[in-house]
Amino acid sequence: WGSGFSVQLDGGGYSAAVPPEKVAELTDGPHTFEVRGSQSWWSDSTPASWTWTVDTAPPSAPGIAVGAPSPSDTGAFTVTWGAAVDVGTGVANYTVQRALEGGAFATIASGVTISSLGQSGLAAGSYVYRAQAVDAAGNPGPFSAPSTPVVVRRPPVITSPPVTTATVGQPYGYDVESTGYPSPTYSLTTAPTGMTINAATGAVSWTPAAGEGGPHDVAVVAANGAAPDARQPWRIELSEAPLITSPPCTSAVVGQAYACDVDATGYPAPTFSLVIPPSTSIRNFA
Repeated sequence: WGSGFSVQLDGGGYSAAVPPEKVAELTDGPHTFEVRGSQSWWSDSTPASWTWTVDTAPPSAPGIAVGAPSPSDTGAFTVTWGAAVDVGTGVANYTVQRALEGGAFATIASGVTISSLGQSGLAAGSYVYRAQAVDAAGNPGPFSAPSTPVVVRRPPVITSPPVTTATVGQPYGYDVESTGYPSPTYSLTTAPTGMTINAATGAVSWTPAAGEGGPHDVAVVAANGAAPDARQPWRIELSEAPLITSPPCTSAVVGQAYACDVDATGYPAPTFSLVIPPSTSIRNFA
């Protein structure tokens, strides 16, 4: 009775075929394959069909990722990016990568079906993100350009003990050390005349002058934008050698009490004592 099959691709006309039927390499786009049975006196009016899409082209790069809020003092923020375009099967999902402090990118999420990704619990540092679209055919597209760094801050904490003693005429130094991210800058909010601090390194310098002996209050602040700032107050005990400032009393009267008030500067306040020279013998060389 002459039964068999005939097929057609994309409406190009039926031709006899023997299964399995191989289809030549197809161009990108939708395709429909139809199969019908036939006999010499009859042809199937409702052929079986299968429609699919060939997609070998990758999607476009997503828009540049953005993290907000930035900077973040909690380590929690949301990264968003512009949607990619795929003219074939459409964008199915995204892959997201992250790099820390200029290091290599590493994948932190895949199969993301929306154009955003939440981040939380991140340690202090500077983070950069990029996204990649994958279409429904599994074709990965190019990555987006890297995001502007998202800075996770930590407030400064001063960890070094201050130097609390100094001497007039000798250089005084104290290197303030602290933790925190980003690196804090330093400033003096209370300081004696002439004392300075290096804003970047925290090095305190001072050469106290004569007459400045005594206690001096100092306070330094370390700040990096994350609240609260770190503040360290201390007192420097500045010692200064004694200097007698009063003239001596050079006259006395026999039988009358001799008294003379000696005045002197210096810190701490000096104590006084008499230094009596050894007795001198007087000899007559007649």
